[in-house]
Formats: sequence, structure tokens, C-alpha cells
Amino acid sequence: MVATSASDAGNHDELKGGRLLRQVLIGVTVASFSGCQGAHTTVPAVLLPQLMTNGSDIPLTMQQGTWFASMHSLSALAGSALAGVLVHHLGPRRVLQLQALPCIAGWLLMALAYNFPMLMVARCLIGSSCGVAMSAVQVYLGESSSPHIRGRMVCISGLMISLGLLVSYVSGFLLPWRWVPVAPVIVFIMPNAIGLFFVPESPYWLLGRNRREHARQSLRVLRGDDDVAERELQLITAASKARQKPLTMRELGREMRKLSVLAPFLTITALFVLRIMTGVATVMTYAVVIFQGTGSALGSYESAILIGCVRAFDSVCCVLYVSDRFGRRPLLMFSGIGCSLAALGMAAFIFARDQAPLWPGWQRISWLPLPLILMFTVAFDYGFARTGWVVHSEILPNRIRSALSGVTLLIHNLSTFVSVFSFPYIRETLTLAGSFCIFAFFSLLGLLLTIFFIPETKNKRLEAIEAFYVKRFGGHQAESSDVTEFEVVQRQSE
Repeated sequence: MVATSASDAGNHDELKGGRLLRQVLIGVTVASFSGCQGAHTTVPAVLLPQLMTNGSDIPLTMQQGTWFASMHSLSALAGSALAGVLVHHLGPRRVLQLQALPCIAGWLLMALAYNFPMLMVARCLIGSSCGVAMSAVQVYLGESSSPHIRGRMVCISGLMISLGLLVSYVSGFLLPWRWVPVAPVIVFIMPNAIGLFFVPESPYWLLGRNRREHARQSLRVLRGDDDVAERELQLITAASKARQKPLTMRELGREMRKLSVLAPFLTITALFVLRIMTGVATVMTYAVVIFQGTGSALGSYESAILIGCVRAFDSVCCVLYVSDRFGRRPLLMFSGIGCSLAALGMAAFIFARDQAPLWPGWQRISWLPLPLILMFTVAFDYGFARTGWVVHSEILPNRIRSALSGVTLLIHNLSTFVSVFSFPYIRETLTLAGSFCIFAFFSLLGLLLTIFFIPETKNKRLEAIEAFYVKRFGGHQAESSDVTEFEVVQRQSE
């Protein structure tokens, strides 16, 4: 029954014309809140150079600037901890609507702040709202999109984050710092808040609340075809009946003792730590400060804008082509190699310039930091950035994936906080060149992790992925005997 349903889903979900446009518009409307996340991540890049000067109306010390830059991750961590409960009880659409108010309040408070505590409260309001909203966005995009385009629809969130980075950089270049926080409200939050009034609730959530008729109406709006909506409603109903109950803590502990579960979990944990410690969060957060420190020929704000443009272009390529074209391992290895070489190139350039500052040739190659940072950005975007999340959804067994997804998000936010918070102190101790050497080291570790511990998961069956870890670390294939037929069919349909 399930296998047939999965097959039917692929047959009747060929999207063309208005039906495709309808889903794209709904996806963009929902994902536009993600742009607020991107803007909030990088707003320190354009505000700190203005706030950490003697002429600033809120002069910040280095320690205050460090907390201002890194508070986003801690507050997002608190928000993401509540996200699962809120989405479960209220539904992803309603959660997004409710998050608009505290997020707007945070941005306006940042614009009107007259001391450091007000800035920190603003960062906490926005960060916690983004932490909740990002989970709701991913849930909604995953549950409302047709199977035929689900992977690309989920990637729209990454595109919006990149556009948020760009809005932050551009507004910081063009506007006084107090007007910079207004830009995300106008560009992302207001369109999202208005558009959500015309977006239906997730049909999965409605069906889970036994609101079958509302789920049918939601699918009719999402699909634009009554027949398709009715067929998909039957598929969702069948999948809901086959879905396993959430694990208890005792059951989760028993699962975690199995090599086929523990090995991929530790691999994903290591990957998520290393991908952040490569320095991408640091580079995005301190972009203007880093370019000022390299003595780049192009202005620091203009260089940051180019980074934002490149990341937006990378996101479009991932949505339209890259995510479905290449295997997971080649993309992760591309990131490891590219990020290592670019970071080492930056370290060598900065070290040589510091050792021989009077060499006249520096004027002729002062443009070099920008292409090296762009190379670093491109390498990260096509592998570690998005493929890391894809691998996360593929190598963890279905039975424990949802239970451990919160742990993965916790690791992501904690790693981001450590990376961003520690950068000013590492730079002061080891210089900017030493900081990029550390980035190169972690990029190399990410490459080695991919080579030795991450199998190719594209189009692979669940048993093959689990067998890789059992064989790699030594164990018994019998550990995977509790894999159900539904899990296998579900993995094949993905």
C-alpha cells in the first residue's frame, strides 16, 4: 500500500504552469521570514565598525562588541528549544504569524537603542524569534510542497537567508546605522506577515488534529487542483497511520547503544561542529572588520556586498541545479578542499604583508583578499552549507531522526556562538593570519571526516547506509534488523 502510494505521488505530482507558480509563491512567502535570520546574523558586520568608534553615540568596548555579535546564536538556541512544542500545538503557519510581533519589536528597539543593554535585549528578541520561526519555516515547506519539488522548495529558505545577508550589507553601506535595522522589517517581515493571511495551514498538521476537511481545503489551495488534492490527502492519511510513535527516553537510549545509530550520529555531530568552525559564521559576522584588517584595495563595505551577492547566486544555483545533480560526498569534499586552500591563501597573504609591510608590490596585489574570501564562500556554500543538512536527513535512521534533530540544531547554534565569540580573542592572540590558519585546519578536518566516515547517500537505500557504519566500525548487521518496510520505502521515495 505504501509503496504504491509513493509511486503514485511521483506520477500525479508533475507540476506545470500555474500549479508550479502557486507553490513557488507560497514557498517564497513563508520562507521570506528566513531573510530576517540572515540579516540578523550579519548586522554586526555593518554596525560594529560604527559602534566601536570614539564618535559613536553608543560606544562599545571589544568585549561588548563580541557579545553583541555572538548573542544571536544563544538567543536562537533558546527559541529553537521552544519551536517543536509551539509548532506541534499551534501549527507552523500560526507560529510564523505570532513571531512577527516580537521580531519587529526587536528590530525597532535596536534602531532606537541608546545604550548597550537595549542593543542586547533587541538581539535576544530577534534571535529567539528567528530560532522559533526557522523551525516553523522548514516544517511548513517540507509538509506543504509536492514531493516532486520538495527538495528545492526547502532550499528556498537558504536563498532567503542569503538575501538577508545582502540586505544587511547594502543597507549598512548606504544608510546610517540606526536605519539599518529598519530594512529587514520592510523587506522581509512585513511581506511575510501580510502574505501569511493568504497561505493555508500545513495539511499534515491539520490532519494530525483530525481536521480532515480543513486539510482537504489546504491541499486544494496548495495544489490548485481538486483531484490532486484528494489523492494526496489519501496518501497523507496512509502515511500518518504507518508513522511510528515518538520514542520514549528509555527507547532512545536503547537505540543509541546500537552501532548503526551511534556511529552516524557521532559523524553528523562532528560534521556540524567542523562546518561552523571552518569560519564561515565568523567571516559573515565580521566581514567589514576582516576586510579592513587585510588592507584590501576595494572598500570593506563594497567587498561585503559582493559576498552577499555571491551567496545569493550560490543559493539560486543550489535550488535550481546543484542540489539534485551531484552526489553528497563530492560536494562535501569540494568544500573541504576549497575552504582549506582559500583560508591558507588568506593566512599567507596577511602574514607576508605583516612581515614586510614596506614592500612596494603590495599595492599591485592588494585586490587579492577579495577573491580569496569569495573562493572560501563559494566552496562552503556548495558543500558544507546545504549538503551538510541533506546528509543529516539521510544517514540518521528514520526511527531516531526526529528525536535527535533538536540535538543537531543545538550543536549548530553552540558551534556558531563559540566561533563568533572567540574570534576577536583569537585574532588578538594569534593575529588575523593565525585565525585563518585555524579555519584551514578545521576545513581540512571536515575533508578527512568526509573521506573516511561519510558514505555517498544520494539514491542509497537505508540498509546500505547503515551497513556502511557497521562495517566501518565493526559490528553486526543484525543491529539494523528493526528497520521497517515503511522506513525503506520512505527512504527510497525521498
